[in-house]
Amino acid sequence: MNRYDAARWADAAVRGIVSKQEQARARQELLDHMEDHAEALTAAGFSAGEAQQQAVLAMGDPEVTARLLRKAHQPLLTRLVQAARVVTICLAVAAALALLVSFVKKDNLLPHWFQGTPYPQLQEAYFAQPADDSVLLRRVCQPGASLPVGDYTLRVHKVALDQRENRWEVNMLIEMDGKYLWQDPPVLPEGSRFFVDGQAFDFGHVAFWGHRQGGSFYSWFSLELPEEPDGLTLELPCEGRTYVLRIDLKGGDVYEKAR
Repeated sequence: MNRYDAARWADAAVRGIVSKQEQARARQELLDHMEDHAEALTAAGFSAGEAQQQAVLAMGDPEVTARLLRKAHQPLLTRLVQAARVVTICLAVAAALALLVSFVKKDNLLPHWFQGTPYPQLQEAYFAQPADDSVLLRRVCQPGASLPVGDYTLRVHKVALDQRENRWEVNMLIEMDGKYLWQDPPVLPEGSRFFVDGQAFDFGHVAFWGHRQGGSFYSWFSLELPEEPDGLTLELPCEGRTYVLRIDLKGGDVYEKAR
């Protein structure tokens, strides 16, 4: 974790300047620059705390800046003070822009809030050998179906089909992979629905839960059907058009009820 806040970073960077007036002026300019950078990150979607922290990190090691400023403010080099200050600020701006671009790119320098398999307990319940006595047979497949929708890509990771005494249940783990780190979890709009053999199943507003890394969000869909389906069709209205995704449910691993 960064041990500096903006004030402490600026104090460390200017402590080698002999002139108190020049020291105060340089300190204020560094603080103003970090504040401008933090405001830009906040506007891009970061929280105030994260923006302040990243603005300080973008400035680099204050000891390096202190050495540069100390040399620039030696009595024999006072005419170079302004030039050194401009160079320092330009380098800081370049570093800040590079950091901002890296955060916009989803897969660079991103924190991993959820490592590994998403929701392992639920996956165990839905996709492993059935422990529920009412499940007669379970078939688990990975359709590999995906669909770009706006700033997200919808992916169907796994599907479990459970045969019970008088019905079939379909349980799906679905990911909405966001383009940007700061995106909020999506909500599928009302009017989204599945079709099975021409029969429509509405599921209204479906919220996606949490995220594993970056802007990836997960949720579960469940359906009850009278017969085993070979496939599903998802219709998803978004921004004035309807997206269609066909999900093949054939194949996969079969688990029979433990006798």
